Amino acid sequence: MDPRNPFPGAQINEVHTMYSDFFQNMEAMTDDKESFINLDRLDRNFKEFNKNIESLDNSMLSYFFSNINEKEIIKQTKEEYRTYGINLRNNVRSSIKIQAERRKITITRSLLTPVSKEDRERLFQRDGCYGVYPLDRVIGLSALPFKMTVDAMLKVSKIAQQARSFRVASKDLDDYCGIKLDVCTISDVISHIGYIIFKHDLARSFEHSKSFYKKNCNLHLQNKEGVLYLQVDGAMIHTREKKDKDDSGWREHKLGMVYNSNDIKSIIRTNKRGKKEIQHKILKKEYTSYIGSASGFQKLFFESVCRNNYGQYKETVLISDGARWISNMKELLYPDATQILDFYHVSEKIWELGKLYFDNNSKKCEEWCTEICDKIEQSQYLDVKNEIIKKEKSVKNK
Repeated sequence: MDPRNPFPGAQINEVHTMYSDFFQNMEAMTDDKESFINLDRLDRNFKEFNKNIESLDNSMLSYFFSNINEKEIIKQTKEEYRTYGINLRNNVRSSIKIQAERRKITITRSLLTPVSKEDRERLFQRDGCYGVYPLDRVIGLSALPFKMTVDAMLKVSKIAQQARSFRVASKDLDDYCGIKLDVCTISDVISHIGYIIFKHDLARSFEHSKSFYKKNCNLHLQNKEGVLYLQVDGAMIHTREKKDKDDSGWREHKLGMVYNSNDIKSIIRTNKRGKKEIQHKILKKEYTSYIGSASGFQKLFFESVCRNNYGQYKETVLISDGARWISNMKELLYPDATQILDFYHVSEKIWELGKLYFDNNSKKCEEWCTEICDKIEQSQYLDVKNEIIKKEKSVKNK
């Protein structure tokens, strides 16, 4: 292949002519005040220009693949497989279309198939297939899932995660990128890219945890300000994954959130009763989502916490429902943190205590529980603590 002329025939001249005509037309339109170019005409000219460039790109790709010495590649492939005791022969030439980010690339290549039944069995045992495309191996087609380039898969993932559904994503890809994909393929691409990112994050979090354990960092530094908040919870969800016949498929989905006191904004609003009250809005927060063991989650979450400057705040607060696995994580990774039971579970326990103390008197129970919960929201925790201790003693003495 002649590297000085990547375009077939006289198309290199066509490129020069196209560029020259385009800029001459642009210059003419800006010089003539009566027919001065507007944005619509400018946009149409660029679209037409890009279409011509894409057409030439396709011609260049065709020229590139037609100049590859496939015969030599086939020869080398046959010799390679002969060392494995597998004899291959030329079969047919077939075309494949690969979806690139802006176009589809058509590649025609040769197929090699086993000579005998024994060769066929050996090839299947070694590679899990009954034929070999030598050119696919050389240019990396064998490593591309979904017959798409890496850039095309990333484009699909980016648009699909911003769309309301895969059906909307399919339409957006067709309208804005010229990529025609069905809903199932988009879902498979998203899962494939997501799994790669997940494995990368998991490996990185493991390394981060190892380095933290080795350094044994002293987090109790002075002259710090602000509070770093960690919130962790778990919820059971039903999945299709079952380890055996007796497995119900239920798994705990663990979720963590990190934010700091500098990213909390106070807003004064009027409630349903017409009274003004202060509400707090978190402006910036980071989530960690994981379905699996507590050890797997705590490594991923620890990576997120460190990324949000753990150890650089005056105080670290862990808010949770009090589950044992969360307490164990706190003792292992965040020994300096103050663990707080979240308001929902605190109020739940208060109502349980109220029902035990007031028996069937629902009105008194409701009044007392509401008053205690209001005090908690107003940070009157000492009064709440003393009141709960009194009620607990009364219940135990009954």
